[in-house]
Amino acid sequence: MTPKTLLKLTIIMACGIAIMLVLGLSAVHAQSDPRISLTRSEQAWLKEHPVIRLGVDPTDPPREFISREGKYSGITADVARLVGERLGITFVEERGTSWADLKDKAKRRDLDVLPCVARTKEREEFLAFTNPYLNVPVVIVTRTDAPYIESLEYLKGKTIAVIKEFYLHERIKAEHPEMDVVVADSTKEAFQAVSAGKAFAFPADLLQISYQLPKLGISNLKVAAPTEYSFATCFGVRRDWPELAGILDKALATVSPEERTAISQKWIALDRFFGLDYVVVLKWLGGGAALVAFLLLWNIQIRRQKRMVKESEQRLQTIMDSIPNVVFVTDAQGRKVMVNKEWERVTKRTRSDAIGRTYEELYPKRLAEKLAAYDRKVIESLNPFSSEETIKTADGKRTYVQSLLPLVDLAGRVYGVCGSATDITDRKRAEEKLSLAFAESERLLAEAARYVKALLPEPMGRHGISVDWRFEPSAALGGDCLGYHWLDSEHFALYLIDVSGHGVSASLLAVAVLNVLRSQTLKDTDFRSPGEVLSSLNRAFPMEDHAGMYFTIWYGIYQRTSQTLTYSSGGHPPALLIRSEYDEQTTTTHLRTHNLFIGGLPEIKYEQNSVPVGGACRLYVFSDGVFEVECDDGSLWGYHSFEDFITHLCQSNESVLDRLMIQAGAAGKARSLGDDFSILEVRFR
Repeated sequence: MTPKTLLKLTIIMACGIAIMLVLGLSAVHAQSDPRISLTRSEQAWLKEHPVIRLGVDPTDPPREFISREGKYSGITADVARLVGERLGITFVEERGTSWADLKDKAKRRDLDVLPCVARTKEREEFLAFTNPYLNVPVVIVTRTDAPYIESLEYLKGKTIAVIKEFYLHERIKAEHPEMDVVVADSTKEAFQAVSAGKAFAFPADLLQISYQLPKLGISNLKVAAPTEYSFATCFGVRRDWPELAGILDKALATVSPEERTAISQKWIALDRFFGLDYVVVLKWLGGGAALVAFLLLWNIQIRRQKRMVKESEQRLQTIMDSIPNVVFVTDAQGRKVMVNKEWERVTKRTRSDAIGRTYEELYPKRLAEKLAAYDRKVIESLNPFSSEETIKTADGKRTYVQSLLPLVDLAGRVYGVCGSATDITDRKRAEEKLSLAFAESERLLAEAARYVKALLPEPMGRHGISVDWRFEPSAALGGDCLGYHWLDSEHFALYLIDVSGHGVSASLLAVAVLNVLRSQTLKDTDFRSPGEVLSSLNRAFPMEDHAGMYFTIWYGIYQRTSQTLTYSSGGHPPALLIRSEYDEQTTTTHLRTHNLFIGGLPEIKYEQNSVPVGGACRLYVFSDGVFEVECDDGSLWGYHSFEDFITHLCQSNESVLDRLMIQAGAAGKARSLGDDFSILEVRFR
């Protein structure tokens, strides 16, 4: 696997991990007091049942699996251990060979609890459920070269992979019976089926994607679209033990936020930064399939004996009259031989009035000459021909797509032309409306881009530093924004924001964050402390209050007297600090902190670091659109290529930002940018 391929996969996986952390373990109901208040009857029940048989699925990491050392491991395993310790009961592991095996054992009551199960109507027949303690969104995974899809509805008629008797297998079978499914025994097998083209898509939850896909080494898969489903994980208790479900709920309620954080950090790494995927679609209509049947019958009619001619013509006429398009046959001299009822309706002429007449006798001169020329072209070339014509009919001006085919006898001689005309007037009008809608959408995006650009500060130089930037919005307008200003005579703030998604809504959120930082309106926040600023932003902009949008940020404070740069980043690409003197070695330092993006988990404390910036050095802060530029061979330019490019330029007198803009344009062959191109340059003296 090449480094560029790994980069693409890392971006997808980082996105999955981040979203999963936001929506996953947050479902655990926490209370500060770890003691469990059980009723006397519940306490008595536990004394009577001190040992509980726990059904363990060994094939579903990172929820639950068996480690190489043979130990029951994963998120569910850790939660189960906490619950068992607090209740003073012993969970005895009953390991199944697969999820289907565990399900059968639970039905037979050969085990007591399934600790990692989602509630369905079918399972309610033999299980009682606790409240969910883990809730993970389900998305659609396809190959990277698959066409655009938007939701599960777009998968109708396509083959999808599902895991045998898993939650999604049951839901899709019940709610989408029309879908063609390939049943896999494990998540690994489902991913491999999509990668190999045996299935078009695999609806998988983000835990499976972020944890398992990198370990499988599959590089040609992507997260293509969201679904309405999520995997709400519960404890499932045998139906005849409802008391245990209530007891387990009380124990789960004591799992504290700190314990949840510890579990998440144990199984999920947050050392990847975010990057993200595009859209293409329009259809063209074809027509004239019925014309083939007509042509076959017409050739058969020519070869029949004279006594059969009249009967064949009647049959042929019946078929033609059943076709909703205009259908006609013209002989080699340009005279109408046959027309159908639709031709009569459109032209307001009778069939008897048309037979034996030429184009010149039926249509206005200019149109007649054009149609006769088309017939001659088909006869001379022996090839089909299509054209689009707008003509005046009894119903007003209508647009038709006309298809012509040469009619050839057994000797190879052309004896006529068969034609079909499809009315596409309504489709043309719809296309015009769609074109106007696209134009209006582009106008709104362009206005939003100009507004965002107008908010950006002018390049400046003061107190030993100079600042410059470049900002080019993408065709779809991403959510980038940047800014800088002096907080006082000693402290200089600089920041760059990248909101998830594209369009006007993403830009509005970016502008809102920019205004908060410029006006310093975060309550009880020291804007000279980057970690404190990011923590306050995380509380002020929760993603559930902003249509699911979140953002990454890099925020730094330069202290003039001490020549120190203090910084904090939330899910953002690392900034580059480059020290370069003539005839001296150039050193590059990556400035980042391993913090989650802004708007996810509400009670996160964001860390910050500091670095000296004395002497001649440069700082570059940027969004991922700067290095995620598509090259001519379809690959990405990539972060490492971008870093090498910047480092090399810092050793010369050339303008780094101008050369970078040229490079990005050349690498992309002047195509529209897929994401906003935003970069800040700060020179320290």
